[in-house]
Amino acid sequence: MSYPNNDLPLSPSGMPGRFHNFNSVNPMPAGQNFTDYPSKRRQLKSFFGFCLHPASVESPGLETPTFPFDGMDKKWDSNELSVQRVELLGEVLGDTKLRHHTEEFDHTHLVVRRGQPFPIRVILSNVFNPSEHSLRIELCMGFSPKVNKGTLVSLPVTLERQEDYNVAWLREGQYSCMLDIEVTLSPKCLVGCFEIYLVLMTASGKQRTRRDPETDIYVLFNSWCPDDVVYLESDLERTEYVLNETGIIFQGTQNQISSRPWVFGQFNAGILDACLFLLDKGQQPYYGRGDPVNVVRVVSALINFNDDKGVLVGNWTGSYTNGISPNAWTGSEEILLQYHKTGKAVCFGQCWVFAAVANTVFRCLGIPSRVVTNFSSAHDTDKSLSTDVFLDNRLRPIGNLNTDSIWNFHVWNEVWMERQDLTSIYGGWQAIDATPQETSQGFFQCGPASVNAIKQGHVHLPYDTPFLFAEVNSDRIYWIQDDFGHFTQLKVEERIVGQYISTKAVGSDERNDITHLYKYNEGSEKEREAVRSAFQCGILLRERSADSDVTESPDSKDIVLTVRANPGVTLGGAVTVSLLLFNQGKVRHTLDLCWQTEATHYTGVRCGHVAQNNCQIELQPREEFKKELLLKPQNYIDQLSDHSSMLVTVIGRVHENGQVLTCQHSFELQPPVINILIPDNIRVGMKSKLVIKYVNPAPQRLRLVVFRIEGPGIVRSRAVPHRDIPQHGKAVINIQFVPSKPGTFRLVVSMSSIPLVQSQGGALITVLP
Repeated sequence: MSYPNNDLPLSPSGMPGRFHNFNSVNPMPAGQNFTDYPSKRRQLKSFFGFCLHPASVESPGLETPTFPFDGMDKKWDSNELSVQRVELLGEVLGDTKLRHHTEEFDHTHLVVRRGQPFPIRVILSNVFNPSEHSLRIELCMGFSPKVNKGTLVSLPVTLERQEDYNVAWLREGQYSCMLDIEVTLSPKCLVGCFEIYLVLMTASGKQRTRRDPETDIYVLFNSWCPDDVVYLESDLERTEYVLNETGIIFQGTQNQISSRPWVFGQFNAGILDACLFLLDKGQQPYYGRGDPVNVVRVVSALINFNDDKGVLVGNWTGSYTNGISPNAWTGSEEILLQYHKTGKAVCFGQCWVFAAVANTVFRCLGIPSRVVTNFSSAHDTDKSLSTDVFLDNRLRPIGNLNTDSIWNFHVWNEVWMERQDLTSIYGGWQAIDATPQETSQGFFQCGPASVNAIKQGHVHLPYDTPFLFAEVNSDRIYWIQDDFGHFTQLKVEERIVGQYISTKAVGSDERNDITHLYKYNEGSEKEREAVRSAFQCGILLRERSADSDVTESPDSKDIVLTVRANPGVTLGGAVTVSLLLFNQGKVRHTLDLCWQTEATHYTGVRCGHVAQNNCQIELQPREEFKKELLLKPQNYIDQLSDHSSMLVTVIGRVHENGQVLTCQHSFELQPPVINILIPDNIRVGMKSKLVIKYVNPAPQRLRLVVFRIEGPGIVRSRAVPHRDIPQHGKAVINIQFVPSKPGTFRLVVSMSSIPLVQSQGGALITVLP
């Protein structure tokens, strides 16, 4: 594995565009200043395996190998005590992987967590006598390892056990040729791949073992270690947020929440190396890889392709030629492995794909993380806390001006850590958004922002807290154009975004509502204080009203308007949109109404016109009125985008008092169900068969049909093309598999086609020993 130079500069400000400030990272204890390495030429020779070893001979065209550190060229006496080999993956490890919670990693090397002891066995040519011999273990990262950078960890092996970090002690082997050594790295140790070297000192001098790739170890963050900044106290939460290989991502609208399964696959073969490759690709200095604040910020930038050629290309157009529809992905493995193999961005992703892949990287590296969905999420580019709707003087939306949108949902990540760069109250969950929306310090990156800072309105704190605050606190403002083209504010709807903020519950697939972590109760004094605090920081451009939801005078609220769509309609079915009016006043009123239905992307961007109606209605005092609009499949099917989303906008005006009525309602049609038939008595090592069934609900033929299937312990990610499926036709797919381990596993299936009729499904499969 190759790495970039580990001396990349920080910006002069000390608040680097991409990297966190590392002045306090990994300070060296007193007494550990070792002599620098020899010349660069000798360093490179050393790291490519030509350093001194008892069995070494002079190689043609190469200098005689030399001793690092002492600067002397010597021949080693073959009769002297020497290191024969170092063992990491033999019987000596026993339950090391279990104790480090890394047993699920499909990796040929030892994977450990920092701040926790692990054993090393050293085989010598002769008996080790501690009165005559001494031993030092060196862990090196990069081409130019240095103690003061944390890329060189040098540990003298002691005879007595030390309850400390960055220590190595001899458990067994005094006066023996087989030494069992226990090593404990610092909970601030860098995360990544270390090379291990042994330095043996005898009366004749020093011997340093040559490079052996088989003894490389991978060091991760450790949420089980109380002294690690990612420590998480609850074992159930550690199991969920670090070890769970699958999850649930919530989508839909705030009135119609749906879910989709996802395979994170952080322990799959190749994923750990792909995650470290990602850090290398972003040229993150090695010495910054012990600080999770820096690591997660770099990952948030590298998950998207924008500006640094990261993992995923975002695409919200609805056209996915030369790529894969974001809805078709079932997990992160295929995406990360493809990126690692080719070094080129993968096409395509949308917000939940960016978040899911980031979640895989965080959990793989040992950082507790979860995927979070914000319903009715504002994209506030100017920090004004407003989303604007422009109407002409006949109350019709002005399409070319309505560029602001409220997303049906938006997905990001939370990671758990102390914020040592802030005060302790801002530790805990930190928001990270890998979707490329706005630049931060010159890069498309977002976070980590303390969730508590977002809740308190402390938007001056790093990183990108104003943007995340606006996503959950924006208002919708209606503007009306007069005959001269000028606009005046018509109405303000407050507290309509940041609803039902959701994540998967610990230990179950239920939805856990965490809105209270981001904001106080709507309308409460604490909520108003948080908004005032955000405004007073001077970052937000407009202070919202603190007293009302709608800026209308009390005498102009006689008419109450509500819009609904019948829930649970499957794609291909008829939709009934209902308009409900109630005159709560004491006089008769006449209303002019305009309502239109449009197909939208889940981001709120319009992509097709479905229907429009104009009518005049007369309401007596206390009268209720209901009007329905029937949308048949032929009205909408050709206009829909990926999520089958539609938006109903109703605008009206009351003749008698000038009251203006406005209402918007988003809804999604339900995708068709993918049925998965699971056999009984599935056992490890025995061939079994799954049956996947699907019925086309669309009134048209589906072309370029592809099913994707994935499940840890069941089947690696695979794509299964299928012939065209005619209108209301069926597809049946048989999948044979051989389970590799016992337990209960999640299988995820998706279907994509042209036109964009897309479905997801999942099932839990129990495998017996």
